[in-house]
Amino acid sequence: AEGFAAIAYMPLFFANLSKWSPRAVGEDSGDPNANYVRLAVTPRVGSWDLGAGVQSWSGTADISGGAVRDTEAWAVDAQAQGAIGKMPLGVYLSHANAEGTKVGGNTNAFNGNPNDKTATAIAAELGVVPRKATLLLAYRMADKGTATNNEDNSWTLGGTYQIVQNMQFQLNYSKRSGSAYTPLPANGDQLMTLMLFGAF
Repeated sequence: AEGFAAIAYMPLFFANLSKWSPRAVGEDSGDPNANYVRLAVTPRVGSWDLGAGVQSWSGTADISGGAVRDTEAWAVDAQAQGAIGKMPLGVYLSHANAEGTKVGGNTNAFNGNPNDKTATAIAAELGVVPRKATLLLAYRMADKGTATNNEDNSWTLGGTYQIVQNMQFQLNYSKRSGSAYTPLPANGDQLMTLMLFGAF
């Protein structure tokens, strides 16, 4: 994507108003006609840092080759970061909707299927050993927007271990369910991810 943004920020809130265009690598044309709005509040309540916001994508965008894409979607999200006793805790909620592509209309850049694509997710991370090890748990309930086999839900369980200051080991296991996995696709309905992350 490319475009430009006007941003307002204060400790209690921020706002982002953007004009942009969805462009793939190597494309040399396309005007930033689409709209993006992000509004969020970031209060502190007691020892907890909170956040809640909305996002909206709208309008149309010209892309390479003279094609036009709709950019119709919205999302709401919230998060809370604090501690239970001495264990740090983060909880994250989100819901997003991408409008379905209408027959005879422009393709929605976020959803080429006929029905709305939606996803609701909740995730939590608990520092069982502060600054060293965490446990992660997440659930997603989603609709792919397809006419059939549209339900795409998932549980994820995982953890991280901070080996040294700039190096982390992470292990996640995901189990997917819903009509999108009936019959079972060739790549199955389970995923194990092992990652070693380093930054310098």
